[in-house]
Amino acid sequence: MGVAPYFFVRKKMKRLKYVIVAMAMAVLILFTGCSGDKQKQTKEKSSEDKNAESIRVEGSYDDELEEIVGDSFFYRIEDGIAVLSGIYQYRESEEIPDILQYEGKDYPIEKIGENAFQDDSVLRLITLPEGMKEIGSNAFYDCDNIEEIVIPDSVKKYGDGIFFNCERLQKAVLGNGLEGIPDEMFSNCYALTEVEYPQGIKYIGKEALWACESLKSFTISGDIVTVGDRAFYASAIETMDIKAESLKISDDIFEGMDKLQELTVPTEYEKDYKALENLSQVSINGQKQEE
Repeated sequence: MGVAPYFFVRKKMKRLKYVIVAMAMAVLILFTGCSGDKQKQTKEKSSEDKNAESIRVEGSYDDELEEIVGDSFFYRIEDGIAVLSGIYQYRESEEIPDILQYEGKDYPIEKIGENAFQDDSVLRLITLPEGMKEIGSNAFYDCDNIEEIVIPDSVKKYGDGIFFNCERLQKAVLGNGLEGIPDEMFSNCYALTEVEYPQGIKYIGKEALWACESLKSFTISGDIVTVGDRAFYASAIETMDIKAESLKISDDIFEGMDKLQELTVPTEYEKDYKALENLSQVSINGQKQEE
C-alpha cells in the first residue's frame, strides 16, 4: 500500500468516527428528551392522582339548621377556607374530608373549630387530613370513646384543652408542626399511656397532663424551656427523664406527682433539683435523697 492510499483510509476512518460519535450524541439527546417528558408526565400524573385521592364532600346550606351541612359535619367558610364547626351525624369512625365543595367552589378544610366534637360519646376513631392546619380549643372535649389520635405535621396551631376529659384515650401522636403542648391538652385522660411529640417543642402548658392515671413515664426533651404549673398533677408517672438544660427549675413542675420515684436530670443541675422540696423523697440520677 502506498502513502496516499494510507492517508485516504485514515481520513475516511476519522470521518466515520465523527459520524458514529454524532449519531451516539443524537441518540442520547433523544433518550434524554423522552426521559424528561416521561418524568414530566409522571409528575403531572402524580399530581393528578393526589388531587384524585383528595376526599371531597359536597355541602349545602340547611335553612332550618342555618348551617352548611356536608356528610357528618357542619361547616362555615372563613377567609377562603372551610372550618369544621360541629357534628351532624354521630358515627364510631370518621375521616375528615380534604375539600368542601360549596356553591360551585372548592374550599380546603383546614381547621377544626372550638368545641366541634364536644360530648361526642360515639366517636371512637378519627382521621385528620394532611392539609389540616389548626385545631381549636376543646375540639374533642369529653369525647370519652376515642382511643387513639394521630395529628398530621401540617397542624401548626393548637388550642387549649383539645382532649380534655377523653377518658379512654390511650395514645396520642403529635405532628412536627407542634410548638408546645398547650394548657390542659390531656387533662383527665385517665387511660393515656403514651404521648409522642416532636423534638424541638418549647413548652408544656399548665395542667397539660393532669390526672393521667395510666401514664407511667415521661421525657422532657432538650429544647423545652418551661413547664406550666401542675402540668403532671395526679399523674401516675414513676420515672421522668429531663434532658432540657434550659428548663426553668421550680417545685411547681412536680406538684402533685406523688408517684414519682426516679428522676434523671442534666448532671450540672443536679444540685438545683435536689434542693426542691417536692423531690425530697425522689431518687435523682440514681441517688436516693437523704431523709
